[in-house]
Amino acid sequence: MKKLVTFALFLLIIWGISTSCSYQTLINPIPIKEEDGTRLEVNLTNSVNSGEIKYSKSPSIEDEPLKIAVEDNKTFSYIFEDKLMLKNTEDGSEQTLIGKGASFVYDFNIKDGFLAYATYGSSEDKIIIYNLKTKYKKVVQSIRSSPREIKWSPDRKYIVVDFGTGVIGDTKVYDVAKDSWISIGAHTSGFVLSPFNNTIALAVTEKVEPETPMEKGQSLSIATFSPDERNSLHTLVKGTSDFYYRPIEWIDKTTIAIAKKYFSEGKDPSYYKLNIENGDLEEIQKSDINFFKEHDDLPPEASNVLVNVSPNKKLVLYSVYDEAMKKSKIRLWDREKKSIIDFPAGSDARWVTK
Repeated sequence: MKKLVTFALFLLIIWGISTSCSYQTLINPIPIKEEDGTRLEVNLTNSVNSGEIKYSKSPSIEDEPLKIAVEDNKTFSYIFEDKLMLKNTEDGSEQTLIGKGASFVYDFNIKDGFLAYATYGSSEDKIIIYNLKTKYKKVVQSIRSSPREIKWSPDRKYIVVDFGTGVIGDTKVYDVAKDSWISIGAHTSGFVLSPFNNTIALAVTEKVEPETPMEKGQSLSIATFSPDERNSLHTLVKGTSDFYYRPIEWIDKTTIAIAKKYFSEGKDPSYYKLNIENGDLEEIQKSDINFFKEHDDLPPEASNVLVNVSPNKKLVLYSVYDEAMKKSKIRLWDREKKSIIDFPAGSDARWVTK
């Protein structure tokens, strides 16, 4: 629960006013071995992109292989207690996928049959690749700094992970085929992965004078990085003592929508299109950005919570606290029918796509 609260605060900080949270530096990965020190090599991937992955010796009896049909705009995942669940809204089928130790930090690679997710332990957190067919797992990193977002790259060659517990953390990239980690080369505060290629838009820390109210007195600039090209971190626009930048979404292969936020209270953010090839800025309206468009036309109870919009933009998942059950439950808002469907207790519901 403590980490859920921390993560929620981080998301609010991303779009709100910066705060003075404690800074934690990412600690180098610690290798993990099975109890007998062995690995069972299993090559069941359908794609050379994912390479040959070495899995744990035996699958967990608490987990299940993927059984239900994954259909766009019909299948969603969610967390119930510490289990990762799947549900198909079309036929009502449901299953447990990860039976113990799942967190809200995960991403599916349905095409190759993998799930990347984080677990939280008492002394260390783990990032795991789970084979959806065989239930075998591979621990790709064990760390003492919390993962807070995981994304597969569009070509499924990489897994991008954002680490940290405060506003400022670190982003690293895992090369699946090479079984190695790529460092971005800067401290970061979140990322937006391009849907068109492997380029990552990042908010990177910027030392400024005079210092700001942000951690370490720093500001945030916008940079891009491609794991396909080593040492490719490129800063495009720089934050100052008066304002900082955050990436919002990719508009096309060469353009990012970004927010310019001010440290002084009472000054509204401004929004821009940023050309990553020449650094040109063009001011736009908030209403021009798809991220904000997707968050329009929602029930009042969903206006201040995390929502997940279906690929066809017609269905919206979110969670609310049920006072009677004393638990969070999942709701689905149908934009066309203007209706709400309630689902069982759970949280962090998101659509799963092929």
